[in-house]
Order: sequence, then structure tokens, then C-alpha cells
Amino acid sequence: MLPTMIGLLAEAGVRLLSYQTSLVSDGEIWHVMGISSLLPSLEAWKQHVSEAFQTEVCQETKEIEGTSYHESLYSALQSLRDREFSTFYESLKYARVKEVEELCKGSLESVYSLYPTLSRLQAIGELESIGDLFSSQATKRAFIA
Repeated sequence: MLPTMIGLLAEAGVRLLSYQTSLVSDGEIWHVMGISSLLPSLEAWKQHVSEAFQTEVCQETKEIEGTSYHESLYSALQSLRDREFSTFYESLKYARVKEVEELCKGSLESVYSLYPTLSRLQAIGELESIGDLFSSQATKRAFIA
């Protein structure tokens, strides 16, 4: 799998900076990569993996910097309630960054030590889906009104 990933990165002109993989658990293997820049598209990856996403770690999140994962989720939910979708997505992005950092720190000897972090990443993805649903409903209401 690693040679395939390196080849796909090279085609996109992106360098692999770090790579971690989990042990097989329930038939799944997780691969976490640090890359030099965001990929323009994940389409080429989808034929090789069951799920792919990317996030950008940036230093420009001063208003939520220093907050924990749970504080970021609380902020995201408050923003969703107030229909402030840009703040909602920014808070979720920061929560995802915190969890990916935690994942990189974790021991890869056992997937069980990584499971809570992976579960939180799954929850972030599900919250993003809910946000998409709410924002599309808000857009539809704006056109109807």
C-alpha cells in the first residue's frame, strides 16, 4: 500500500513527510500521512481505500487556538444552533486537527489505544454531515422566502 500512496503523491507533486499505520483490527487498517501540501483531489485515492479525507493544520485559528477537543465541539454546536456555519466548520476543523495530532502521538502497537481518537474523528465527520444538512436547509429557506 505504501508504494501506491507514494506514487499517487508524486503524481500530485506532493511529498510524504510522515507515515503511520495501525495493526489490523476487525479487518481494517488505518493509514495516517503527513504531507507537504493538500492534494487537489482525493478521487485517485478512493479506488485504494474505503475512506479518505484531508485536513490542513494552520496557525490562523487564533480565536479557537488553545481550546480542547470538547470545547471545540461545544463551540461548533453553539454555532450550528446560531446558524453561523463558517464558525461551525472552523470549530470542527480545529477539533479534527487536535484529534489527528493525538492520533500521531499514539502508540501503534495496539489499535485499541487509538480507538477513542478514531471514534472522535468519526463523530466529527458525522457532525459535519449534520451541518451540511442544516446549511442546505437554510439555503433552501432563503430561496423560498
